[in-house]
Parts: sequence; structure tokens; C-alpha cells
Amino acid sequence: MASKAPSADQPAERKPANLPPIIRKLLAARGYQTASARRAFLWPDYRATDYDPFLLPGMKQAVKRLEQARAKQQKVTIYCDYDVDGTASAAILLDALPRFGLTVDYYVPDRFKEGYGLNKEAIKHLHDAGTDLVLTVDNGIVSFDEVDYANQLGLDMIITDHHSPRDTLPRAVAVVDPKVTWCDQPEAYDEHFCLRDRRRRLYPFLDLCGAGVAFKLVEALGRAFTDDLPTGQEKWLLDLVAIATVSDIVTLADENRALVYWGLKVLQKTRRPGIKALVAVAGLDLTEVDSQAIGYMLGPRLNVAGRLASARLAIELLTATDNERALQLATELDRLNRQRKTIQQTICAQALEQVKADQPVAIAVGDGWHEGVIGIVASKVEEAVLKPTFIFSRHDELAKASGRSFGQFSIATAIEATSSLLIKGGGHAAAGGVTVRASRLDQWCQAVNQYYRSLGLGDQQKYFYSPPDLILDDFSELTPDLVEALAVLEPYGQGNPVPTFLLRHVTVVERRLMGSERQHVKYTFTDAQGRCLRAIAFDGASKFDLMPGDETEPVYADALVELSLNEWRGNVSVEGRLIRLTSEDID
Repeated sequence: MASKAPSADQPAERKPANLPPIIRKLLAARGYQTASARRAFLWPDYRATDYDPFLLPGMKQAVKRLEQARAKQQKVTIYCDYDVDGTASAAILLDALPRFGLTVDYYVPDRFKEGYGLNKEAIKHLHDAGTDLVLTVDNGIVSFDEVDYANQLGLDMIITDHHSPRDTLPRAVAVVDPKVTWCDQPEAYDEHFCLRDRRRRLYPFLDLCGAGVAFKLVEALGRAFTDDLPTGQEKWLLDLVAIATVSDIVTLADENRALVYWGLKVLQKTRRPGIKALVAVAGLDLTEVDSQAIGYMLGPRLNVAGRLASARLAIELLTATDNERALQLATELDRLNRQRKTIQQTICAQALEQVKADQPVAIAVGDGWHEGVIGIVASKVEEAVLKPTFIFSRHDELAKASGRSFGQFSIATAIEATSSLLIKGGGHAAAGGVTVRASRLDQWCQAVNQYYRSLGLGDQQKYFYSPPDLILDDFSELTPDLVEALAVLEPYGQGNPVPTFLLRHVTVVERRLMGSERQHVKYTFTDAQGRCLRAIAFDGASKFDLMPGDETEPVYADALVELSLNEWRGNVSVEGRLIRLTSEDID
């Protein structure tokens, strides 16, 4: 950490007196209709949303147990998940806890051998290796049996998580999770793990990611151990918090928006060799890293460690202190990410060939398909065919799938409706996973399609795309000044997506394939006044096949785009990223 904490004061130069009308219109459509609401959203005050960490249920107990661990010089092991949120959470605590005088190690389970969350074998291993206290990050909220097993061994557990709890909590020393509901006076009950009917939410904001919860733990420890971490120093951890918050696709509002807004400022001047090396191998300028760079460039390179190798690579990178070692790790993650893309593209092509046009649910099965990428493939296939999708990897007698959905068809309820045919399964409305015996796979596929038909749902494809932010009948407002003005809406993410523009009744002038495998497509559109806009769709050659017309038979379409600036030989022009293109009207 640096010697001086970043200021939470809002820079005056980022607060122009007047916003362009189109920006005010866009903000109003997103619910920010007053000047004060716009200011609070665009320039978040860190102090206004830096809520008291001790409002989090279980935080007082967690800090007390960590105080005991320090006093007794006990070994604390951080038990994290293998995704970006989990590895960044571990990096936050590996940075901060030793500064409080704690002896710290970490453990990350193997995605393929152990799966997500706590497991008894790992707990036994940690106990035998001398761990006195296990501190989970980004997992553990429903690990009842595993926590009970740790208690039997005499191994204390602190759970920090952000996922939804059940009606009871694990019998840990402390359970810290903003989504926990708690009775008005928990100290009145002997069994603090039991929830009562009289419940209220204590923490003002419920959608922190795992790293956000870990950061609040550091804040709480900073208040308890006042001599160890000067006030404000914890803000230098916000680069890690920002990476995790964007990558975990939690809502970028309220406290999360402030954490990412200020976290990006910390990231742009980070001293972490690992982050600087990762930014370099991604071909980015550190001072220009934004939320989209995290989501599309940095996050995938960190995630690939757990997908194809070991998540320890990501943790080692984020905690590296040596520049040369950091570059070696970043280069390896970059190589793995390229390998992941190749595997993903191969499986995706094979999966699309299996999708049946007459079935409402898209299902594809492959022998030995890499389990680390089938979730990404499910998302890609879902986008290509606009259907709920399950992608199965079959190994011997078992088949495991990742599912994705949208609209009114819930993955979670579909899994529940077909659970009698499954070994296990779970998830939420938009995503989930199942494991089924290979001998029952065909039966399950029939059952899930039958369940879909039984719902009597109408057209679902309309739900896949979010409504456009603005509808334009011509290109007159699509200027470089507009694109630059849109930057004030950063950071983008869940709940604050990149603005989209629906261009009505454009003329399709040109369609050109690009890329080494002609996998990208670039269109040229004109409006009624002859103004020109080019829009590109990366990996969209197969998805966008509308052909241009000619002067005698022009082809008209509605185009949904995001906007960016294209700089070429000193010339700056507006360019679109094509999201949707159809000769029919887009509602």
C-alpha cells in the first residue's frame, strides 16, 4: 500500500454545470430525474455510501474471534472460491490481515476435483496442517454439514459470503453476509444461527460481492486494531474490490457504484506488480482502464486460472511483489486465456450443430467437453439461438451441464420440476447447473422440453434484449462529442449497462467480413439524409447475415448499437458495436 490514501473528495472538474440534453434524457429514463439524483449517481460520494461495517450481521463476532487469533498467534486460513471474486477476496485479506498481526495462509479448492465451496476433505487437511481458524470468502453460507464437521474437529469457522442464505445459518463462530436477515435482538437468543420470524435487514445495501464483504471486514478490523492500519489506508485495496465487483456482475448502484468508481481511480495508479503486468499483457494503458476493460479483458484472464489450471495462479499474481514473477504469471494467464478461447470456439461450433429447431430448449451434449468452459458456451449458444440452453459434458456414466435462460423461463424452477431425474442441480432464474446419469440424459432432455411447453409461454425472444436507451430516426446526434459525454456514466455494469441506441429505418449499404477466419462482420448504414455510420460485430459473421441492397432495391433495417470512437490516422469518427439487426421493426 502507498503511504497516502486516495482522497474521497469529488474532483470539481468532473462535475460540469450542464450536462448535454441527450445525457439528461438518458439519465431520466434510468430513473435519475432530478439534478441531485444525477449528481449522486454520476459523482458518488464515497463517504455517503461507506456504511458502518459493524451493521453487517456477524461482523462483531468475526472481529472478536480474529482478535483472539492475533492474541494467541493462531493460524488463519482463508478459504476462497476459484472465480475472480473469490481470488480477489483472498488477495484483499492476504494483503490486509498480516498488517493486523495475523498469521495467514489460503486454500482454494480445485474446480474439477472438489467443486465449489467447502468440503470435508479440505477441512480435514487444513485441520491436520495446523489451521486454527478458517475464514471463508465468497462461499460457505449454505455449508451446514461442512461447518458441523469442522466443529467436531475443533476447528473454528468464520463465514463471509454474499450469496443468499437459507432459513437457518451454519453453526459457525460468525456468519457475515449482507443478505442475512436477523432478528431485532440477536443477543437475546442463545442459538444465533437460528433465524426468527421477526426479521429485518441490518445492512443498508444487500448486493455487495464477496470482495466487497472482505473489504468491509478489513474496515471493521481497522476500527478495532487502530494502531495497525492508519485510517483511510484500506482504500488502497479498492483496485481489487473494483475488479471483483465488475467481474461478479453484481448491481452497480449505491455502495457498489462508489466502490468501483473510486476503485478505478486506485487501479489506474496501482502499485501492484500483478495488476500492472496483467494490464500490460492485455495490451491496455493502465491510466485508461475502465469497467469494460475489467469485464472483457482483465476479468477473463483472471477467471481462466480456475477454468483451465489452478486459481492459485490468479491469487499469486494479485499478491505478487516481484515484477519479473508477476510478468511470468500474467503471461501464463494470457496464454491460458487464448487456449480457453480456442476450446470454447470449438465446443460452441459443435454445440450449435446439435440444436434442434423444433425444441424450445437448446441442448447439446459432448463427450469430454471441458467443464471449465461449458458455462461460457451455454451463454454463447443462448445468444445465438435465443433459447434457454443447457450444455452437457459427458464423462463415463455422468453428464454435467451449465444452463442459461432469460425471460419467463427459470432455470431454477426447470431444475426443480425435473429433479427426480437428476443426481443434483441448482441455480437461479438465469443460470444453473445439473448432474445426471448418462443413462437418463435423453429422458431428462425430453422432460425439460416438455416442462417448457407446459408453461404455455408466449414469445420469449423479445425478453433477451433490454429496451434501447434512446431511439433515433437519423444520425445527426451521433457525434464524437456525444460519445465522449457518455463516459460520465462510467462505471458500467449490472444495473448500469452501456447505453444502447436504436437506429430506425437505416439503409444497409455494405456488409464486409473481417478477421483471419472471416469471423467478424462490419456493416455500413446510412440515414435518410445520407449520413454514414459503420458498425462492427465481433464474432458476429454467422449471426448477422442481412445482405445490403442496391440503388434500385435498397434494404432497410432497424439497428441496435452501442457507440464508441474510432481513431485512424488522426481522424476520429463514431462507430457502432452491433447488437441487433433486423429488417423488421424492433419494439
